[in-house]
Amino acid sequence: IQDARSSLTYEQMDRDINKLANALALEIGVGKRTPVVLMMENRCEYVVSWIASMRLGASAVHASYRFRPEELYYQVMHSRARVIIVDEERLPVVEQMLAEFDIRHPVTVVVVGALRPVPRGAFLDWRGLLELGNASAPVRDGEKLESANVVYTSGTTGKPKGAVRDFT
Repeated sequence: IQDARSSLTYEQMDRDINKLANALALEIGVGKRTPVVLMMENRCEYVVSWIASMRLGASAVHASYRFRPEELYYQVMHSRARVIIVDEERLPVVEQMLAEFDIRHPVTVVVVGALRPVPRGAFLDWRGLLELGNASAPVRDGEKLESANVVYTSGTTGKPKGAVRDFT
């Protein structure tokens, strides 16, 4: 795959997917049905993050890269997301959301393409997290993984609702 910033062969992509999946599981505790918000423009890391979530059986919650803090807050709260994977260009939106709104559950923010130091605390650098993971396929407990992709509706007749697209 290729974007304006980078490219990955299928072999590299498969390795990165496994490494990220294992790191998300071991370092953050992402597992079956854990909601993971993906908020970035189209890029290789989006695909890797999405498929890594699927390999863990997590729920990939797709957020618009154009969201304002209040829209992201609604989606994080409604989906009960525990992880937000965001590119550096959208990081200010996440930081503003965390500063202005009360998130009632712990949220870890993973920053893709960080050109500046990642804030401390619940913020992690995507590349650094990736390097913590093992390149072998994530261990499964024998139970069928039922990952879900959650895409929110536009909310034209009320609040947006999470439409689940199950690909298993």
